[in-house]
Amino acid sequence: MAIIGGFFPLPLWPSKANKPPAFWGERKLLLANGRSGLWMFRNRTVWLPSYCCDSMITTLPNCKFYDVSDNLLPRLPVLEENDLVVLINYFGIPHRQECYDHIKNCGAEALEDASWSLLTPPTPQADYVLYSPGKIVGVPDGGILLCRKSVDVELGCQPSDEWMQQIYRARLERFLNPEANHVWYPLFLEVKNAPIGPYAMSKLSEGMLEGVFDYEDMAVRCKRNFAFLAERLQAIIKPLASSVSTGFPIVVEDRDRVQKKLADEKIFCPVLWRFKKVPCQFDKSYWLSNHLLVIPCDYRYDVTDMQRVVQLLG
Repeated sequence: MAIIGGFFPLPLWPSKANKPPAFWGERKLLLANGRSGLWMFRNRTVWLPSYCCDSMITTLPNCKFYDVSDNLLPRLPVLEENDLVVLINYFGIPHRQECYDHIKNCGAEALEDASWSLLTPPTPQADYVLYSPGKIVGVPDGGILLCRKSVDVELGCQPSDEWMQQIYRARLERFLNPEANHVWYPLFLEVKNAPIGPYAMSKLSEGMLEGVFDYEDMAVRCKRNFAFLAERLQAIIKPLASSVSTGFPIVVEDRDRVQKKLADEKIFCPVLWRFKKVPCQFDKSYWLSNHLLVIPCDYRYDVTDMQRVVQLLG
């Protein structure tokens, strides 16, 4: 029985890439990972949504928080001039125009966290767009920060050779032994937290992102799978015509039991996120953290795989 879910392996042969991807803009920083993009703003007042992963908070220890609704819509506060607001594109869906209007009217700036929306066209209203490509495609490392204006940053070398070799090995094992999750998943956990700082993306990842993947075909497959699930399950979000999601989010009362049930059938559904560093007054975010489950519906699968998931959820 084939595995559904898990991180992406290295592609050992190229797809037919028709044209440069939308995220490959002119003004971009090619970083070792997405968190290094957040690190660039560590000396500014940065607002994070109350529904976010702890690693973002660790990267920006002096951040502030704004609330989100039950369906992950931002509830932005009054901002100060030069504040930076991080808007997470949950499940590939960009935010509404009024969010950007509010930020601009306050004299602040917006950073669109597109870590989970590599296949969705970037939002032109954002001052910065941050990608973490390894969450969507099988590159060994990399983060991309698109900038609407020039950023004076000098990037150094890539992270240590030892770390790079470990991440290569993890993704290669994922490809060579796709059913042996007991082998490649521990390897991935060992290198999950990459070094943070002014590190550059490896030349291998840069070349792969620019010319290996057929992003248009990937988007078509994701949309097909998402639409199949949407006809049979209730998602907490409604996608836009332009948005592309690689995961289908559902709210489950007994989430951990359902997650284990699916894992026993080799369907590995991530939890976004089990956080502890978000202030406790954001009770709705903690409720979502305890009940949200994400069904993988990315381009590696077809509707037959999605049908298998639906049948197990009963």
